[in-house]
Amino acid sequence: ARSVADAAMLLDGMIGRVNGRIPHPFTLRAPEDPDGDLLGAAVRGEGRFQIGVMTTTPWDDAYEIVRDASADDALALAVRELATMGHGLEDLALRPDPTYAPAFRTIWQAGAAGIPAEGGQLDLLEPLTRWLVERGRALGKPVG
Repeated sequence: ARSVADAAMLLDGMIGRVNGRIPHPFTLRAPEDPDGDLLGAAVRGEGRFQIGVMTTTPWDDAYEIVRDASADDALALAVRELATMGHGLEDLALRPDPTYAPAFRTIWQAGAAGIPAEGGQLDLLEPLTRWLVERGRALGKPVG
């Protein structure tokens, strides 16, 4: 996401609704309307939110992740501004899980295998996407 609105729209798309209502009691919800959209709340800037702040990633056990100092500075500024606006902030950390990175990589590669690009079209893809497609196709067909 490049903006709060982008993130809100993504979350709205990921939240399953039944007849316009969110059936699961623990699903993220817009503060002013439990069945409302997050994009509307983000654009209006209404309400106060409880926001989790993380400096760890699920990849930390698999790769050496080094944050740039400018990223830390930007995070500190965002935390200060959000707190000034009245939002609640909570430090979060992921529990290490050595199975996460290999499982995610396999799912990511398998999903990319379905990208409809062949031959010279593969050369038009970004290098990471091309690598994912090639690795995913090398996994083979699912059984069943």
